Amino acid sequence: MNESMPYSRDLYGGNGKLREGETFETRREEALLREAQKIARMGYWELDITENRVHWSDEVFTLFGFEPQSFQLDHEGFLALVHPEDRDRVGQAYTLHLQTRKDYDTIFRIITADHQTKYVHERCRTDYDEEGKPVRSLGIVTDFTWQMEAEEARREREKRAQRQRAAVSYIFRKESIFQGSLTEALEKINFEASKAFDVEKVGVWVFSEGNEALRCFSAYDAKTGCHTSGDIIHRWEYPEYFETLLSDRTIAAEDVMNDPRLAKIVESRLAPSRVTAMLDAVIIQEGRLVGVFCLGHTETPRKWHTGEEAFATTIAAIVAQLFENAERRRVAEVLRQNEANLTAILENDAVSIWALDKEYRVIYTNPVFYQGFFDAYGVRLNKGVPYLEALPPVKRALWKENFDAVLNRRSVQFFDTVAIGQESIYIDVAMNPVLSENEVKGISVFSKNITEQILAEKALQESQKRYHDILEVAPVGIMVYQNEKVRYINPSGLALLGAERVETVLDKNVRSIIHPDDADSYLNTIRDILSGVASIPAIEARILRFDGTQRFTELTFSSLHYDGALAVQVIARDITERREAEEDRIARKVAEEANRAKSVFLSNMSHEIRTPLNAIIGFAQILKRDSSLSPKQVEQLQTIARSGEHLLKLINDILDLSKIEAGKLQIHPSPFDLYKLIADIENMFRFRAEEKGLQFIVELKESVPQYVRSDEGKLRQILINLLGNSVKFTKFGGLVLRLKAGSPGKEGTLQKELRLFIEVEDTGPGIPEDEIPQIFDSFRVSSAGRAAGGTGLGLAITKSLLELMGGGISVNSQVSRGSIFRFELPIVRLENLEVEGNRTKRTIVGLEPRSGPYRILIVDDQKDNRELLRDLLEPIGFRVRTAQNGQEGLYLFERWFPNLILMDMRMPILDGYEATRKIKATERGRKTPVIAVTASAFEDEEKSVLATGVDGYLRKPVCPDDLFELIEKLLKARFLYRDPETAPSDSERVPLIQQEDLASIPDSVRLEMRKALEEGEMLKLKGLIDRIKESDPRIAQGLLFLVKRYDYEQLGKLL
Repeated sequence: MNESMPYSRDLYGGNGKLREGETFETRREEALLREAQKIARMGYWELDITENRVHWSDEVFTLFGFEPQSFQLDHEGFLALVHPEDRDRVGQAYTLHLQTRKDYDTIFRIITADHQTKYVHERCRTDYDEEGKPVRSLGIVTDFTWQMEAEEARREREKRAQRQRAAVSYIFRKESIFQGSLTEALEKINFEASKAFDVEKVGVWVFSEGNEALRCFSAYDAKTGCHTSGDIIHRWEYPEYFETLLSDRTIAAEDVMNDPRLAKIVESRLAPSRVTAMLDAVIIQEGRLVGVFCLGHTETPRKWHTGEEAFATTIAAIVAQLFENAERRRVAEVLRQNEANLTAILENDAVSIWALDKEYRVIYTNPVFYQGFFDAYGVRLNKGVPYLEALPPVKRALWKENFDAVLNRRSVQFFDTVAIGQESIYIDVAMNPVLSENEVKGISVFSKNITEQILAEKALQESQKRYHDILEVAPVGIMVYQNEKVRYINPSGLALLGAERVETVLDKNVRSIIHPDDADSYLNTIRDILSGVASIPAIEARILRFDGTQRFTELTFSSLHYDGALAVQVIARDITERREAEEDRIARKVAEEANRAKSVFLSNMSHEIRTPLNAIIGFAQILKRDSSLSPKQVEQLQTIARSGEHLLKLINDILDLSKIEAGKLQIHPSPFDLYKLIADIENMFRFRAEEKGLQFIVELKESVPQYVRSDEGKLRQILINLLGNSVKFTKFGGLVLRLKAGSPGKEGTLQKELRLFIEVEDTGPGIPEDEIPQIFDSFRVSSAGRAAGGTGLGLAITKSLLELMGGGISVNSQVSRGSIFRFELPIVRLENLEVEGNRTKRTIVGLEPRSGPYRILIVDDQKDNRELLRDLLEPIGFRVRTAQNGQEGLYLFERWFPNLILMDMRMPILDGYEATRKIKATERGRKTPVIAVTASAFEDEEKSVLATGVDGYLRKPVCPDDLFELIEKLLKARFLYRDPETAPSDSERVPLIQQEDLASIPDSVRLEMRKALEEGEMLKLKGLIDRIKESDPRIAQGLLFLVKRYDYEQLGKLL
């Protein structure tokens, strides 16, 4: 060693300090060994069989893709990573090794942490104790993946080579391929090539004259098993592809997406067909390029080997030979057919042929004419018979005139009739001169019986008349087009166009009748019909009526002859009503989808906001348990809690709008203290009003009962909406909240069912008269509201809530003077003892001595939520562990055996839904209560949560009372409680105190009360209030109520 050794220490690991028994040399050797393992992708392992504990080297963890702290280091944990198909074999091999002491040397597959499959080669030896029991196994494991993949690739190449040799052998042995139909031969070759090359697409394409285009002669798709043809690609479309073919003769593209030669053809041709690699070889016949043999590989890129390129060229040569054989057969067939045609013409039983010399003597007749003339005139036209003399005298002049014209070097065509029995036969006659050395030597005559044609034309004329009569009474519009103009229209068509006379429509251009956006499609369909396209589907187009309106029509096209020329008939059915109904259906579907999307958005928004809000409200509730807090700190905590609860209610307002629109919002009447609600509302807005320099007055009439049954949350929301608007928009003056109650019965009698009348008046900017009718519509914002950034939701929700509660709202407003919102709703008066909500809640301080201990597992991805629940539970005496996702939760469930689980439902890696299902699928899990803790506010999601098998359901922010109530129910836990503090009696009616009410209190008493409040002498303050009871119990009760609620700010303002 030398002075540079400290650097060697850092180089080979460690902090410079040697372990016991370690030298720098051994440390260096260990570092080199680790580096060698990394290079060789080989690691070692040691299994302590007696302890079932495994030690892995770092390279083994790298090979398996796991972090050491996240893996269960025992034999079972290792087997869990083995591929399921190899797991039994590996376990049996190791067991056999332990039993027989034979070598353990095996190759198997593993599943890594990122779910990849690898091959590993593992070997080991085992040490045994004196009794022959195995105590320790030492082994090495090597990444064998690339060797296995290389061997697999070699075997695959050999298989392909064998298939290619077999395909060529099959083609040359199959005589029918070279002797039969070219189409069938190419289909067989394509099929065999698909198997030999293991490709999905094979095709033979033929060059046009000048190599300007390629036409698909035969293509095969292995996936569908279909053979197709006829497709065409042009050189001007894909010049780079054509130039490469013509110059290189072969294209072997491993990745078509990144091959510049195929840039243009990829997007329109290859990508839609899922072709990712292609091999093209040109087909050469007698030195000419006649086509291309194409192979297409799909899904992944593919490297084409030299042998495959050579094989493709061989197939192209075979195809060239097939083309040459087919051409020879075609030429031979043409010669044979020409001879057959000539014989058929001369002996055709439908055409009469004969020839005369210049003296009109017969020199040749075919059998048809010979027999037909005899049947007509009873004369046998043997060679040399004068033709004119054989005719009836009445016919001779016509025929001689035409014969003489032919002898003067003219071609003649005319019609004649022949009477056979009672029938008249129509004949079409054509004559031509027979020339020899430019001299007329005779006459050749062709005649054809056209009786059927003549009769058919007469029948057609009669049919056309009947067709026209039908069109005139058809209930659908029918038009005939020639040259893009209207040539015929029936009465129903006139009615569809709104025209009165046919003349106003005839010769109209298509574009003057069809909507401009539909005209091109309409004209293209007409052109397709005229070009002979066999099947044209119906299209929809808008008809322009003469009155300026339009109608939706379904148009059916067909070709016909009209006035001797090809035309297009169009049948138009009015589908306007059907189309409008379909548009309504689509609009409803779009609205439903939008509503579903909105619900998903609101659900996600609720979850994201409720999660941090859960921590805010929860920790405030925990802090409120501390009995050492000062009154000021209690007041601050109450402010935090009230603000958090107010934010929660704002979230619920947004969700309420969604439920209102969906018709799912429900009213939940319950008993509550109306005075307390009004006091809360007053405290909430008084500070905001005074901060803006506004006066805030609450007028509560004696007719208003203190305890009522109604939906407290909805009423609170309505008051907050209206008062919030007043404070927001009012810049000077103030606002007033007035409440009174009226009975639907007789005056002076106490009725349980009442109407609560409430007014909110302000001196704000007012609402223009033309905006008042829309002020309660959703997202309608007045001009003042837009200036203040209003959303247009508050008043819409308020109106909907009141209507849902059986009430109503109205508004009177003047610009620059202010507004008065008046609303009413039904309430039920309650006796004091009926108010369930006024029961004093006891504070839990711990578990009873013989209750527990209980283990509670908290599973939540948010640290704040986990800590909140932990801080709620641990001070009570519960043992708590936490997990940040479902996978960790399952791990702790299987090892820690919790008595109860608090499960968040939305988490990464493994969510609460799947984790709960897996827990409940076990025997122990079915006995372990699971409480779902979710930030969702939708009932549909609550149903899906309960469907997982949970035993309880809590919504964030979590209420501690609800949490402990569920724990008490599910675990049968028994709690210790703190004695409740003094709270207002249920029998008390707490009045609202205004500053003017204190005028009767002597100034000296008021000054003493203020001093006691400022100095925090609460007992002295309560004593002074007790002195007021004798003279004015109502004011004393109101002041004492403020003291008990720690509302010192309001108390100070009154004093």
